[in-house]
Amino acid sequence: MSLYDRAAQFAPFAALTGYDAQIEEAARFTGKKAVLDEAQKDAIDFQLGRLKALIGSAVSAEELPAASVTYFAADRKKSGGEYLTVSGRVQKIDSFKRILIMQDGAQIPVDEIYEISPQSGISEETYG
Repeated sequence: MSLYDRAAQFAPFAALTGYDAQIEEAARFTGKKAVLDEAQKDAIDFQLGRLKALIGSAVSAEELPAASVTYFAADRKKSGGEYLTVSGRVQKIDSFKRILIMQDGAQIPVDEIYEISPQSGISEETYG
């Protein structure tokens, strides 16, 4: 028997392929979605309405309203998810599909929004 063949019989053997990946996935933390009260829902609806009005009055891309939007992103592999914050100019609010579309192409489901706040450079009087 050649040395190569002899060494191959002592090579490490992984009897449980994929087990390490499953352990890592099980250990990964996902949070729960917060339940909004009526006042928080009303505040989000008001901000969405104000954004929609500002988008309608914008003449150029530079005049689109800027905002920071915090929303819940569901995990694709297990229950729960995480809160993400996206900042930038809001290009469109699609009432039919119920999504908020940012200028960079990010699409945020309206039903998952936790908070909307004006981004720096936009005064509270202008934004609402």
